[in-house]
Amino acid sequence: MSYATRKYMAALSALLLGVVLAEGMIDMPAAGQWITSYGLLLSELSLTERNAMNSVAGVLFDLRALDTLGEILVMYTAAAGLHIVLLKLSIETVRDEPIHTLPGRAILAESETIRTLCYAVATPLALYGVYSCVRGHLTVGGGFQGGVIVAAVLFMLYFAGQYRIQKLLAGDETLDVGEVLGMGGVVLIAMLGLVLGGSLFYNILPAGSPGELLSAGLIPLLSILVGLEAAAAVTMIISHLQRQPLKREKK
Repeated sequence: MSYATRKYMAALSALLLGVVLAEGMIDMPAAGQWITSYGLLLSELSLTERNAMNSVAGVLFDLRALDTLGEILVMYTAAAGLHIVLLKLSIETVRDEPIHTLPGRAILAESETIRTLCYAVATPLALYGVYSCVRGHLTVGGGFQGGVIVAAVLFMLYFAGQYRIQKLLAGDETLDVGEVLGMGGVVLIAMLGLVLGGSLFYNILPAGSPGELLSAGLIPLLSILVGLEAAAAVTMIISHLQRQPLKREKK
């Protein structure tokens, strides 16, 4: 296919997409219009059918759990794609000299303020991240937020000058296991629902009583698995960016 043909096809595709988007925007409600029926229905279904006090968690992990599966698949794919892009090749070697000795680079002085602050908030923040994952069906929070909070704690250790501790807690093997358990667990639950109940993410656990920790069926379990995947994926992405003291050399 010639370059000119590809340009015309791209222009035609953009035009058709623009028409579809324009039609969709024309049919949208007016700016500022308050549509409550959908939100009220979701809140009612989350509480009456799943006993989930947090209607957001009920929507994410039950009413539109298939969309949530797509979202964590995007995170999984992003981490895997970055791993492939930044994979060490046979023509790459590790720098012999520290990166701060290169021209125009200088090592920064350590900040005791940042170090002290990171040490002070790391443990409470880690507990809050786990809390958000486990109790997302009862209060504000959930797997996505909790997972990112846990990942942030790991990089606070890096900011505090404890890179070795960060790698000890979240090494490559640990992150691989976390991603497999998180992503694989969500897929397994989806398929179990399809086999046992006839639909993806069909609830196969008791709904329990509203307000209790063991309630809302599969929602808290899915929240924990999503949190595990989010923490592992975000940590893996940033870890790969940390380890870029590589340079290309022809052998």
